[in-house]
Amino acid sequence: MTRVATGTFTRPMGDGNGGFIQLTGKKYAIRRVTVGIWNRRGVGTRNSSCMTS
Repeated sequence: MTRVATGTFTRPMGDGNGGFIQLTGKKYAIRRVTVGIWNRRGVGTRNSSCMTS
């Protein structure tokens, strides 16, 4: 499955190290893909999935 996440950078974003990236007001678009590995036990059951951008 693929999708595009879009938005506008309107608030500071945490950088994962206790700091923040300041807002810019710029628009963004991130392409994403999810790959699922389905098992043979039946419809709707999945072994694992991976999301990446």
